[in-house]
Amino acid sequence: MFVAESGSGVLRSFMMDIQDNRKSISVLAQVEERSALQRRFRNRQLSSAAFRSAVSNLDEIGFFWLRVLIDEAVVQSAFGIIARHALRSLDALQLASALAMQEELEPEDNLLFIAADGRLLTAAIAEGLAVWNPETSAPPSSPPPVN
Repeated sequence: MFVAESGSGVLRSFMMDIQDNRKSISVLAQVEERSALQRRFRNRQLSSAAFRSAVSNLDEIGFFWLRVLIDEAVVQSAFGIIARHALRSLDALQLASALAMQEELEPEDNLLFIAADGRLLTAAIAEGLAVWNPETSAPPSSPPPVN
């Protein structure tokens, strides 16, 4: 969503239809994204202006979106996820963060887990989450109440 990739345009459009206070992001995702941006900048895949713009967008999300912190409950959940699914540690923490957010929602609210990693999406489905891969499919017909 911060640099042009397959599916980023459709993802951006989808996310614009949802109020910021109805979106969430794991603090881990913010660190991973910042790392990816910095790597692309170092490798001269992003100009200084594009890097600054992407970092600014990421910081804005951190300010307006709901942030899921990595606490002991999320870590313990990630241990269980690793036992059940062939995921790397950071992916397990991402999924555990989404599950923690899902637990905080009202029963009528829905969480949509968005990722482009097939293995992670398969695990999220097995854990009971609705998922969307913006690189391979059209967005859901209507945005869920909570993302």
